[in-house]
Parts: sequence; C-alpha cells; structure tokens
Amino acid sequence: MEKLEIFGSAMTDAFDPERSDVDFIVHYPEGYKFGDFGSRLFEFENKLTETLGRKAEVIMTSALKSAYFREESSRTQWPIYPESLSRVTPPPSPRQSRDIQLRITRNLVDIQVHCRFILEDIDIRSRSELSQPDTMNLVVEHNLMRIGQRARGVQRHNPTLLSEMPSLQQMIPLSEEIASRLSSELNHDHILRVAKSNVSVIQREVEATLARL
Repeated sequence: MEKLEIFGSAMTDAFDPERSDVDFIVHYPEGYKFGDFGSRLFEFENKLTETLGRKAEVIMTSALKSAYFREESSRTQWPIYPESLSRVTPPPSPRQSRDIQLRITRNLVDIQVHCRFILEDIDIRSRSELSQPDTMNLVVEHNLMRIGQRARGVQRHNPTLLSEMPSLQQMIPLSEEIASRLSSELNHDHILRVAKSNVSVIQREVEATLARL
C-alpha cells in the first residue's frame, strides 16, 4: 500500500457513531498482486472493520473515475497513511469551524470591553487630581492582563489572525508578567505607558478584524 485516506461522513458532522460506516481510499503501487478475486483487498477491509469495531468500506483509486466519488473524496478526504502525511492536523469540521469562529469573536469582543475600561480609567486620571493611584493601577493592570489572556485565546485558535494584530499580540507577555508577579514587583509607570500608547491601537485592530470575520 502506498497511501490510505479516510473520506466521507467520518470527516463531517453527518457522522453517526451508532450507524455510520467508515470509508477509505487505498492507493496501491502499479502491478500490485491482489490475490484471487481481489482477496487481499477484502482481507484488508475486514481487518479495518475488526479494528474499528464498525463497518469499514475500502475503495481503490480506480473508483475515483466515478464523478460521485471524485466529488465526495475531494471534499472530505484526509491522508492517514503513511505517517508523514497524517501528522498534519486535519481540517476542522463545519461545526468545529463555527465553534472556533464564535470563540474568536467572543475573545475579541471581550478585548474591546477591557480596552474601554482602561481608556475610561486613563480619562478619569487626566481629569481628576483626587484619583487614587494604587486603585487606578489595579484597574489598568487587571484589564491589561485580561486583554492578554483573550489574545492568547485568539492565538490558540488562529495564530495567523493574531499575527495581523501586532499591538494585541504584544499584550500576551505583558499580561503574563502582571499575572506572575506581586504588585510591589511591577513597574506600574511602565505598564501605564504601555496602556496609553497601545490600547487605542488595539481597539482599532480588533474593530477592523471583527468587521471582516
């Protein structure tokens, strides 16, 4: 065998664990000996059925001459053998894609909210001489930490998307520093400068990203 691919309902949300079988495409080298009446192919199919605990159906690449199989396989197929081909993470199913999109959107909306809290806090600082610096630092640093955590969530699901928001990406190491140190160990003035220079930019990055999602 040169290559084995899985395709069909097993790669979609239509897969029913109770009733669905699992479909495979097998690629054999030219001149392969299949035995009497294709016995080796049937033996392989039966072995897959036994291993999976559900019906397995194996078709050969020659079946791809059928328009139906060509369309179905091109839409859902994914290599599982040899190992070098299967190391790539398979594409998410439609339902998984929707869930990932929703999580990314929620993270970005949360980032917008925390940005607003910081900007309101900075505005209060600039207009009031009675504000308490320690309390204000706590508000800014707490929200910066949340921004970094939400940015990490975006990165986990779509690192390319986060890389398109460089100011937001920079908040991840800062948030980890805030979370890992005692308040007395933090350089509060530096953190405030970072907030003043970056939060408005982050807001614009996130707004632009949400508009195209």
